[in-house]
Amino acid sequence: MSDHPDTGLKPPNGMATTGFILAFFTLIPFVGFAIFVLSVTFCGIGWRRANLHGLQGKGLAIAGMIVNVFTLLITILIAIAIVGAASSV
Repeated sequence: MSDHPDTGLKPPNGMATTGFILAFFTLIPFVGFAIFVLSVTFCGIGWRRANLHGLQGKGLAIAGMIVNVFTLLITILIAIAIVGAASSV
């Protein structure tokens, strides 16, 4: 895609934006994993579209992936803590 003829700005990338926003909701109990999968998918598609078609949002897609990694690590640590606490009882 080319730049906008009037402003010279690249077209927006809704997939990258959606993936970034969903990344912050991955810690919600019971639905967090489904949101995580959706967020990683949207970020991946948005990142690819930014590279292939010259859309905006590559930074948002990368940031969404980073947030997803951190929330995944937090979720794993919480699960380990719960299992450890349950096994010590």
